[in-house]
Order: sequence, then structure tokens, then C-alpha cells
Amino acid sequence: AKAISWVMVGGLAGAIIGPQLVIFTRDAVAGTPYVGSFLSQALLPLIALPILLMLRTPSQTQAEAVADSGRTVLQLLAMPRYLLAVAAGVVSYGVMAFVMTAAPVAMVNHGHSVDNAALGIQWHLL
Repeated sequence: AKAISWVMVGGLAGAIIGPQLVIFTRDAVAGTPYVGSFLSQALLPLIALPILLMLRTPSQTQAEAVADSGRTVLQLLAMPRYLLAVAAGVVSYGVMAFVMTAAPVAMVNHGHSVDNAALGIQWHLL
């Protein structure tokens, strides 16, 4: 439960910080739009690294590891329901990525500002 909480907090932080970085840094390098945005996004893992290094995971005893071993990958791949779930996840993620890549471009082409397009993505993620 704690790991899921950390992932959710990271997703929420990314949903807020990412679009705001685009808004504030897209013109940081004169003459080349969005270079500042890409550079600032590239620095985020360096900022996250010290935070991640402070996380401590509980150690697992040998008995706990054996008791929690679960199914093997081959057992999972032999299950039709698992394959259906994986296929549905791949297709839905691909469609979502396709649509959400085009959405800000379409917003800008229809007269919205880049700031509004970034906020549209932000609210979608939240």
C-alpha cells in the first residue's frame, strides 16, 4: 500500500509540475521554442534522485519471499484472461497516447494558447 501511495503522489506531482514547466520554460532559449521545456523536463530525474535514494524498502525474509512467490511468467502467459488484459492495456494506452499527443496541437491550431493547451493536459492528468 505504501508503494502504491508513492506512485500516486509521483503521478500527481508530475501532472502538476510537467505542464507548468512547459508554460514557464518554453521560450527560455531565444529563437528555439520548447528547448527550455525539454531541458527542464530532462532535469527532473536529477531532482527526483535524492528523494528516491532516501526511500527505504523493508527487507524480506527467505520464508516471506517463498510464500509470496505467486505465479511464474509462463503460468501467466498461459492464461487467456491475462493475455486479454495485456492486449486491452496495450491498445488503450496506445490510443490514449495518440489522442493526448494530438490534443494540444489541435488546441493551438484552433486558436488556444500554448498555456491553455498545457493546462488542458494538466487537467486531463489530474
